[in-house]
Amino acid sequence: MKDRELIQKHIEFINSPKGTVAFLIKNNANFDCFKDIIVIYNANNTKVALNLPEGKWYLYVDKNNVYQVPKANYESSMEVEPISLTILSNTI
Repeated sequence: MKDRELIQKHIEFINSPKGTVAFLIKNNANFDCFKDIIVIYNANNTKVALNLPEGKWYLYVDKNNVYQVPKANYESSMEVEPISLTILSNTI
């Protein structure tokens, strides 16, 4: 995204536990094949539970892997590994 207005239009922060940052990149913001993307950073030394926005979310990146085909799907919440980056999308 090249300007402030696009960032404000397409990024929405998700309420997340202490020591984490989670946000939604929505509405094909970067004109790629993913409609919506959730990015979660967990800086804690323990797993954390995170409530997800409504819908079915597919796991593409976890602590140790990048998946060409999503590994799992989640609908309302998930546990996020310690010291990790997690990326999900609602697009397969």
